[in-house]
Order: sequence, then structure tokens, then C-alpha cells
Amino acid sequence: MHQAIEQYNAEHNHEDEGKERIDPARLEAGIERYRKLMQNAEQRKVRTEGLMRRKSAKKWDVDKKQQMVRRLVTANKEIEQAVKAIEGLHERLEALKTQKKA
Repeated sequence: MHQAIEQYNAEHNHEDEGKERIDPARLEAGIERYRKLMQNAEQRKVRTEGLMRRKSAKKWDVDKKQQMVRRLVTANKEIEQAVKAIEGLHERLEALKTQKKA
């Protein structure tokens, strides 16, 4: 009977309920993925800005100018989102490290 109680308690342990098990390696992989996304967006932003600074850009039709502005705005938004995601993942990683120390 004692074994049955221990087995039940092991199967129905409610201490960890509501707590998410976070793997530090997954957080670090997520940080690296968002860094790559941010680098790609920064490269697109630099390239788009360079194209828009050319003298020939003044000759572009309105549709082309709008397209380039949309590309630039999209790149900026992607950079902002990646920065926020990286900061959030860093915070979770630090919180996880401090929990393990305590």
C-alpha cells in the first residue's frame, strides 16, 4: 500500500503545476536565431537605403518609391521585433540561471 501511495504521488505531483520547464540550450538557440534574423534585416535596410540614395532613385516612378519605402519600414520593424525578442530571451535565461543558483 505504501508503494501505491508513493506511485500516486509521483504521478500526480502538483508542485510543478503551472511552471514551465525551460531548457537553457533552447533559449540560447532562440537568441542565436533572432540575431541572424536581425542581421539579415539590417543588411536589407542598409541595401535599401543605399539604393534610395542613388541619383537614379529620383527617376523612379511612384510605385517603385513606395515599394522601397515599404521594404525599409519592414526591415526596421523586423529589427525592432528581433531586438525585443532577444531582450526577452536574455531576461528569461538570466532568470533561469538565478533560479538554479538559489
